[in-house]
Amino acid sequence: MADVTPPEKRAQSFGLVGAVFGLGFILGPPSVGVLGDAGLRLPYFVAAGLNGVNLLYGFLSCQSRWLPPIGGVFSFARANAFGALRALGRHRVVLGLRGR
Repeated sequence: MADVTPPEKRAQSFGLVGAVFGLGFILGPPSVGVLGDAGLRLPYFVAAGLNGVNLLYGFLSCQSRWLPPIGGVFSFARANAFGALRALGRHRVVLGLRGR
């Protein structure tokens, strides 16, 4: 969300996400209780359906897949912890942080 939201609306967007997250904590347990009365498996099927709708919405509305990649070409050498430490070791400032 932070990479597709303009900087001037970023705080508002994060606030909205926090509000919806809190609303889920408030309305989630009672709704599962009501659905559980209708059938023990129904809450799981509803949750799976909502996740499917969320996945479809993400694929259809996410703008970042049309943006050019920021970091260049992906490589496994940079994607693991050892590759990242090796890359950090190339900077003089980081080399001065070693313990004595």
